[in-house]
Amino acid sequence: MIDLLKEYQASLIFTEDKLREIQKQIRFYKKQKHLNSTGKEHLLMLQHDERILNAALRTINFTIEWLATGRQPGLMRGIERRAVYQREMKSERNVIHFKSYDQYSHDNPSSDEIEEDSYKSQIAKEIVSSLTKRQQEILELYAQGFSFEEVGEMLGITKQTVWETIETCKKKIESEGWVMS
Repeated sequence: MIDLLKEYQASLIFTEDKLREIQKQIRFYKKQKHLNSTGKEHLLMLQHDERILNAALRTINFTIEWLATGRQPGLMRGIERRAVYQREMKSERNVIHFKSYDQYSHDNPSSDEIEEDSYKSQIAKEIVSSLTKRQQEILELYAQGFSFEEVGEMLGITKQTVWETIETCKKKIESEGWVMS
């Protein structure tokens, strides 16, 4: 990642140098009192190149900031700072369940259903990212509708351990700022 950041910074310096050269040429042509048609065409081409380089600089700066901070530039707050009502997810058993498209109630899911399912899956992955692999496994089985006893039998642990793990998961998720209702 550091190598990529250095490459972008080198590209930034190179692009800024090219932009300065073009701006210098534009100033030269604008100082000329009488330009022939070739000079006017060249000036228009230089101005077009200037716009392209400015757009490239904005993109490169955006990318450098994103790579350096790990966050999308321009956002005022991260997910951890959002209002509670924006983070709240119902703690139904299927919240953590990662549906596949073949589990829809009909053959042709609408794009809204697919988009909503994709969004829920993304949120669910973000929620469980703080859990251990074992906790994720237990929580996923429980979310699929298995009872504490069934989960325990599948994993070779007691139903009390399953219950305690689920409670620990809930506490961890809530400590991350998600509200389980």
